[in-house]
Amino acid sequence: MPMCGRRKKVAVSGGSIDALPDDILGHILGFLPAPEAVRTCVLARRWRVLWKRATSLRITCVADSVEERQTVKERQKFVDHLLRLRGHTPLQMCDLRFSHFYDNDDELLLMNQWFWHVVTCGVRMFRLENLRRDGFHLEDMPLVSQHLTRLELVGVDLRNRLCDFSSCPSLEHLEIDTCYWCSDINISSESLKHLAITHCDFDIWA
Repeated sequence: MPMCGRRKKVAVSGGSIDALPDDILGHILGFLPAPEAVRTCVLARRWRVLWKRATSLRITCVADSVEERQTVKERQKFVDHLLRLRGHTPLQMCDLRFSHFYDNDDELLLMNQWFWHVVTCGVRMFRLENLRRDGFHLEDMPLVSQHLTRLELVGVDLRNRLCDFSSCPSLEHLEIDTCYWCSDINISSESLKHLAITHCDFDIWA
């Protein structure tokens, strides 16, 4: 006999992404480009700060045309504010790629600050790529990180102290591509298991 009267409401767990815990959402947000991850802050009150928990940062700053060059300052401001607001929340991965993104010493200093800030966030995998391959000067000081396991440097000018990885006991994978060595080559590491150096130039007279 068919049931009569009102049906009982049964609580069914739906497929809403809001049902996921913050840590899982932070992992998912890490697959988005940084600007898109930040835009999720408008979805709901809970999402206002979730982007800060993204476990990965994917930042591409390209300005190859005159029109794009006009927006460089805004892009620099976005990245700078992004890193400042998320503080030192731990990172699994950071992929920072740029082209025609610095014109003077102040902008070069700013990008160096980004690099070292990411290192202090305990990033485990870090790729820094200068798409223009015109030589980007990283500050010549040893890397110090207990967490870094993989480092990829592309289109960067390197000096000897920067290649001292003796204070990175977890570093196992190092790739250096299209870089320029401005001094004697001396890579120091007791933990490396994979080293790839490709398409690099060396100043043998330095």
